[in-house]
Amino acid sequence: MRRLVYPLMGSLALTACSAETPDDDTTPGTEAPESTGTPVPESASPTPVDEPQGDGYYAPLPDPTTALAAAVLHDKLYTYGGTTESAHIENNEVFISEIRRLDLNDPDAEWETIAGPDMPIQQARLFVYKERLYRLGGLIALNPPEEDADLWSVADFAVYDEATDTWTSLPDMPDTRSSNSIGIHDGVLYVMGGWKMEGGSDSWTYYDTWLSIDLEADPMVWEEHEQPFQVRDHCGGVKDGKVYLIGGMLSGYFPSEPYVYDIASGEWSTGPELPIDHPYKGFGCASAVVDGELYFSGIDGVVYRLKDDHGGWEAVDYLNPARSFHAMPARGSGELIAVGGGTGNEIDAIDLVESILLDGR
Repeated sequence: MRRLVYPLMGSLALTACSAETPDDDTTPGTEAPESTGTPVPESASPTPVDEPQGDGYYAPLPDPTTALAAAVLHDKLYTYGGTTESAHIENNEVFISEIRRLDLNDPDAEWETIAGPDMPIQQARLFVYKERLYRLGGLIALNPPEEDADLWSVADFAVYDEATDTWTSLPDMPDTRSSNSIGIHDGVLYVMGGWKMEGGSDSWTYYDTWLSIDLEADPMVWEEHEQPFQVRDHCGGVKDGKVYLIGGMLSGYFPSEPYVYDIASGEWSTGPELPIDHPYKGFGCASAVVDGELYFSGIDGVVYRLKDDHGGWEAVDYLNPARSFHAMPARGSGELIAVGGGTGNEIDAIDLVESILLDGR
């Protein structure tokens, strides 16, 4: 059962700038829960797509939040960290410390806080592998609002136990890292791109390496590999044994084509041009892999799917409103959930949690 509210309507102009399948076909509710700050849009679709099927919204986040991590496990939506302000306000009061959870099957459920590392963090990653929830990396803020930025990437890696509400530490990454993408193939986690921050807002180093670790090995051991480019704040995933790094940025340069790593050959190439008609391209995009298909959405609000021949992208639906620096985990094989994010050039945080149905698309 999907807890969906706020029906979608009409068309909106752009502001410049792993899980289990639900088996309950109960009709979702139409009542609107109290929002924590983001008005429900009256219209959507900056780019035309055929028969958009956005199906409504879940309960809003406790706070408008951007740059958060999210994943779905056993029909529960988990979020980790994020910031309640625009991209350029960075301190330990606006960065969120909690890991939160919402039961997607309970129409009366409210967000709850579960155990976590209690770090004010953004740009971390949550993912599910074989019905277990993992957290990885991120960027923490040590400074209060009245002091200069003191921002540090972290090397944290841990796995969650639902039964005991506890986390077990796993081997830290070889160095601290944030704003990276992740993908999983044949039990191996691929950690691509990102950067390392060490204090002030200008104390950063882009990575020219990527990491891998076998999630089924005992012991788990990180391996580091050369990467022939640098990028951060991108998204990605794996399709047909190829790891895609979509969008992102390198010091004001916004890649228009994804970087693609062929796992079998060890070779890098570029993929089909991103169809986003905006200078930011895929900066701050979100992605998910569903039944082997790679989806992403970016600042234009369209949900795209990589074509089977890897030769282009097809629009399958849209988000309302368009956003970036959101999360978009999959719920089973039939649904994506767009969580939070920010609108416009300033990436103003929103609290909306939107369902995108994939059935028949």
